[in-house]
Amino acid sequence: MRARVLFVCSIIVLTIIAMLASPSLAESQNIKSVSGQVTDATGAPLPNATVSLVDASYLEIARTISDSDGNFLFSNADDRGTGYVKVIVSYVQDGKMYNLTKTPATWYASTPAGVKISAEETSLASYPPLPESTRPVQIFTVEGRAVDVNGKPLPGAEVHLYDGIYKEIGVTTTDENGNFRFDNASAASPGCKVQVFYRADGKVYHTNLQNVLWYPTDTGLVKINAPDTTLYDYPESETGYVWGIITDSTGKTVSGEVYLSGEDRHLTIETYRSGKGTAFVSQVPVGEYTVYAVHKGDNGTMKSLPASIKVNPSRNYLDYSPLILVADQPVPPEDLKPTALIIALVLGGLLICGKWYGLRRL
Repeated sequence: MRARVLFVCSIIVLTIIAMLASPSLAESQNIKSVSGQVTDATGAPLPNATVSLVDASYLEIARTISDSDGNFLFSNADDRGTGYVKVIVSYVQDGKMYNLTKTPATWYASTPAGVKISAEETSLASYPPLPESTRPVQIFTVEGRAVDVNGKPLPGAEVHLYDGIYKEIGVTTTDENGNFRFDNASAASPGCKVQVFYRADGKVYHTNLQNVLWYPTDTGLVKINAPDTTLYDYPESETGYVWGIITDSTGKTVSGEVYLSGEDRHLTIETYRSGKGTAFVSQVPVGEYTVYAVHKGDNGTMKSLPASIKVNPSRNYLDYSPLILVADQPVPPEDLKPTALIIALVLGGLLICGKWYGLRRL
């Protein structure tokens, strides 16, 4: 009998805690700084170059411009939990874009201490370009494998090969395993890149030519990395993103929590703790939701007015416009769930169980 009473008491206490607790998403890794220097093919500093910082999903985290000495700096970068970052450099001059570096960009592990980008990965081998009459013709082989977002091979995909000035120098089709190969490719400009096209369900899916890496052709054999031949939008996602900024009544960004709810959905409530005012919730099932933010500050607890949103299928948060959640509505005390209330309810439950157990013994 005593064991049964203790079991019932445990169920009551756990139920109270479960009802009052709200789940939260894991926080991402903050990097103190990501820095480096952009130079041209001669090693001279290159000002006004565009430097993009991306996470391991190739989603852009931040973008900046190199200063007069070619230096760039990202402070307090957030990798959104992916664990790695890399930088992609581009430079526009005379209406042309140059983004072929001497060494393909590598992934750097996210560490709070900071990341220093290697000089070779931010040195533009294609700028300034050599005069056409002096450009050596290079013969090389290119091979790789086209896959979908789940890593499955894409047979029958069309692969286009471009040289360092975006001139198409070859087209081929992947085999049943998604593999492709260009033999005896020739180019009179350094570097090459590929773009993959795949037709399915009456639509054409393709990789982003601007985002994929340049590869040096003087190695003879060019092996394309998997991220540059992966169709991240195929098959279409069943989830999307919710992201935005939390501010107070003055427009200042503040920390807080974002609550997301939808009727008749598995995702009944999600909480995201935002330490810098930017709220980001990923893998949200497609559908319609109500979202609001809560901020606890010097003036008490404030929340934003609820907003209705529609989450469309996408794997890129940049496909969505950011929400502006203004936490300027006072929260009545009865709406709050302070720690003291939780403790009081738990102790009350234990007291009731204790009295019940005492009566049972009489």
